[in-house]
Amino acid sequence: MKEYRVVKAAGKPGLDGDWSGAVWGGVTAARLEAFHERSSDHQPGVEVKMVYDEAGVYVHFRVVDQYVIAKYCERQSYVCRDSCAEFFVQPINGKGYFNFEVSCGGHILLAYTMKPRKEDVEVSNEWLDQIEIYHSMPERVEEEVKEETVWQVEYFVPWVLFEAYLGGWDGQKPGEGKEVTWRGNFYKCADESSHPHWGMWQDVGEKLDYHQPDKFGQIVFE
Repeated sequence: MKEYRVVKAAGKPGLDGDWSGAVWGGVTAARLEAFHERSSDHQPGVEVKMVYDEAGVYVHFRVVDQYVIAKYCERQSYVCRDSCAEFFVQPINGKGYFNFEVSCGGHILLAYTMKPRKEDVEVSNEWLDQIEIYHSMPERVEEEVKEETVWQVEYFVPWVLFEAYLGGWDGQKPGEGKEVTWRGNFYKCADESSHPHWGMWQDVGEKLDYHQPDKFGQIVFE
């Protein structure tokens, strides 16, 4: 099982895509190196970094991509069909998990998912309004960008959003003087591009389904 260690931020991230700057430059990146066998021959280079502070957690994806699209431009629309980077995370073992799906255009789909999946709860606009998102591509990319393109999404999620759906922390809130371990996975997809692909940090196996919390890796907050 893979492990990614999340450090406390050296300063407040600017949410400006500064991948190598003062806050993000020294942070170790996780690399998405597994691709599902149904993927096309296009396998983008994907890295992700995470840090946290007293207010919440910050996630930063950097993607070296081609065939980039962003057509689903509404909140809670099927952004996974566009060029999309995803973070699935289960803060407390035995409770539900969150699927943060953010397209290259900065559009988000987010649910709190419990088993069975028919019990999915869409995160409300009240909480979506508190997620701050930076994106380097335009909000809408109707005509596929075929040449190599580097794009980034960087976002902030407040601790109170997690707490609202978890109903409490059960000792698993980061930054309270001890190391805590969450479970999660990072993904990259583009279902409706001309070169669809499904990249993963922790391989989910033969079944093409990112919603497999039993296959999540470890996200360790130092």
